[in-house]
Order: sequence, then C-alpha cells, then structure tokens
Amino acid sequence: SPNRLFCPGPTPQPWNIKSSSLESDIYHRSKEFEAMVVSCAEMLKPLFGTSTQPIILTSSGTGAMESVVVNLTNAGDKVIVIVGATGGIGATLTRQLASTGARLVLAARNAEKLAALATELPIDVLISATDITQPQQVDTLIARTISRFGQIDVLVNAAGAGILKAYNTIEPSDLDKMLDLNLKGCFYTTQAAAKEMQKRKSGHICN
Repeated sequence: SPNRLFCPGPTPQPWNIKSSSLESDIYHRSKEFEAMVVSCAEMLKPLFGTSTQPIILTSSGTGAMESVVVNLTNAGDKVIVIVGATGGIGATLTRQLASTGARLVLAARNAEKLAALATELPIDVLISATDITQPQQVDTLIARTISRFGQIDVLVNAAGAGILKAYNTIEPSDLDKMLDLNLKGCFYTTQAAAKEMQKRKSGHICN
C-alpha cells in the first residue's frame, strides 16, 4: 500500500469556546497548521520524481494546497490530475502548474466552468466533467487519463464543501452531502488513482 508521510505539528490545546478571542485563536491555529504543511512540503521536495512508492500527504485548507505548489513547481512533464479544478484553490493551482510543463487533467462537476478555465491556460489540457461522489464517473476520469497520457503521476483532491448554516439548523441531508463529497469522493479518487500508481510503483496524492 502507499506510504503515508506524517509530519510533526504543534501540540493540540483545548479550545476555549467561551472566550471572546475564539476567532483569533482559530486564526493562529490555522497559521500553525499551514506552517506544519509547508514543513511537510519541504520534506517531500527531494522525494518528488524519485520515490519508488506512492506518497499520500493528507491535510486540508489553503495551506495544504499551497504546499502542493511548493512541491510541483518543477513538475516537468508529470501527469497531474486536479479534482475540483474550477474552485478557488483548484483553479489557482491549475493556473500556476500550467506554466511548469506539467500535463494537466482537470476535473469538476461543471463542464462549462471547466471549458472556460481551459481557454485561459497557455497549454492544452484534458478536461473531464466528473461528479466524484459517483464511483463510476471517477473510474471514467481515470480511464480517460490513462488513455490520453498512459499514467498518473500526481492526484490533487481540491474538491470540497462545507455547511454554511448555524449548527442548530443543520439537517442530516446537509451532513450526507458534505460527507459524500469531502470523504467518500476523496476516497473514490484516491483509490482509483492509487491503483494506477501501484502499477508503476510511483505517484503522489494530496488530499
């Protein structure tokens, strides 16, 4: 199975829910987490392109996606699949990677947004309208990638959604939708890409 890289981080402290400084506390903790992820990215640098086993870097938030840019700025002709490519983080990452020489596969649910993003880029990319909550559509995405490029070097799962409601108004259906996308969808894409990476004993996955 793929290697998993664990990175040291700050020792968790109890949340002070009653404190008026909770928002500030969250902000500083997010900065600590981003620093930890960037540290992980530095650890990954010498491994990229030379690893003999897939590496999974699991994290979340903007700091995590920034770490991917750190790792992939010298991506060469690597085949990189970006899921959630039309979202804020995914689109920004796509635009930055388009100038590295990487071969990009862009996936998102909205075909029109995918096509619009592709026209902005200085390179030809493979776009695939994909709902990652549907395993069959994920299989199609991976199959199209292999058919076009013959391999997958990197998978970036940038798709995700939260619940923008007060906690006491959240319905079970809200949780189902979030978990289907953030948890199950991420698992489906990771599983499908890892199967191809295992064949070559090489690859990188960022969740």
